[in-house]
Amino acid sequence: MHAAWEFGESSSKRVRVVQASSAEIFGSPVISPLDESTPIAPITPYGAAKAYAHHMVRVYRGRGLHAVSAVLYNHESPRRPATFVTRKITQGVARIVRGEQTELRMGNLDARRDWGWAPDYVDAMIRAARHDEPDDYVVATGQSHSVRDFVGAVFAHVGIEDFERYVRIDARLFDRWTPSI
Repeated sequence: MHAAWEFGESSSKRVRVVQASSAEIFGSPVISPLDESTPIAPITPYGAAKAYAHHMVRVYRGRGLHAVSAVLYNHESPRRPATFVTRKITQGVARIVRGEQTELRMGNLDARRDWGWAPDYVDAMIRAARHDEPDDYVVATGQSHSVRDFVGAVFAHVGIEDFERYVRIDARLFDRWTPSI
C-alpha cells in the first residue's frame, strides 16, 4: 500500500489499489446480511490481519490513494488446494467413487458459508477498482449453505444419495476459530 502511494506521489500516473479483504473481519456478527456498515470485530488471527489491511486501505485513501477494500466471502474455483474444505470434499468423493478411499472425514457439517464463484469475485474487484470514487465493498452471493448441503450435493452429483454412510465426523477437525459465515 505504501509503495503504491509513494509511486503515485512521485509520478504523474494515477495508481489504483484493491485490497482483497475477507468476511473474517466481521467475526461472529449477530445480524445478517452483512454490509459495508457492519462493525469490524475479528475473532481469528487471520481476521485480525485482514482487518488491519482493511484499515490501512482507509488510511491511504485518506492520503489520496485510489484504494478499494473488497471484503470477499468464500469464493471457489478448481485452483483451490486440497486444504480447503470444498476441494477436500470433491477430491474425497472422487476417490471414494474410484475405490481409493472408503470414507470422508469431516468436521462441523452444520457450519454455514456463503460460497461464490471466484471469477465473479475477480470481476467485482475489477469493477470496484475502475469506479470513479474508491470505497469499501462487500462481495458475496447473499446465500448461505451448510457444509452438509455441499457434501450432499457432491455425492448426489456422482449418483450417491445416501452420503451419510461415507461421512465420518472427526472432532479434531472442528475449528474453534472459524465463525459460521
